[in-house]
Amino acid sequence: MGPLPNLIYYASVAKGTVIIAEYSEGSLELCDAASTCLEKIPPFHSRFSHTTKRRMFSCLIYDPWIYCAIVDEALGKSNAYSYLEQVRDEFLKFLKARGLPLDGEGLAVHSLDADFTPVLWHLAAPFVGIPQKEKDRMEEELRARQETEVDLEVSSPSAVAPLHDTNEQDFVRRTEKKSTGSRSPFRSFTGKGSKHDKRKVKDQVKEVKEIMMENKGQAMDR
Repeated sequence: MGPLPNLIYYASVAKGTVIIAEYSEGSLELCDAASTCLEKIPPFHSRFSHTTKRRMFSCLIYDPWIYCAIVDEALGKSNAYSYLEQVRDEFLKFLKARGLPLDGEGLAVHSLDADFTPVLWHLAAPFVGIPQKEKDRMEEELRARQETEVDLEVSSPSAVAPLHDTNEQDFVRRTEKKSTGSRSPFRSFTGKGSKHDKRKVKDQVKEVKEIMMENKGQAMDR
């Protein structure tokens, strides 16, 4: 596995909707999205966050400045705001060191790109990790493997009770207990004999049939 990617894709410092300095990983789409979000920030908020498609737009508002970032959802709100607080502190230090007005008077759009964009990039560098999209993919693969393992366990022959063999053994055992004398209940029922013997044979046949029907019903219930 290679080095972990940076989870901060975009950052900027703006006065109202005017972006003074901006850092991006090269996607113009992110810059356009950030400009749109700046226009829709609700009033009377000191911070704001919105997540869509595994990406989170976060902003920290300290009048007249708005510090913005677009980060991977995996980074989380607390880390996103931690980054923006660092940006705020470094930006105010930068203005003081350059003798620039703290209210941004006279600063034009992108006027500090050359000087402050490297600071935005440097502060973002430590925020690396596994993107949310990759996490979701790995969790889905793990879930699929677990479901496959469960299916294999259920379909294994050792997981299926040998009902047929069990019923046969139970039938023989119970039949032996109910039979009288040393004769097997499966003795031959052909040939001549007394009326008493014939009646006894009929009783044994009836008894065996009842046991077989009882075993059959138990097997169906299982």
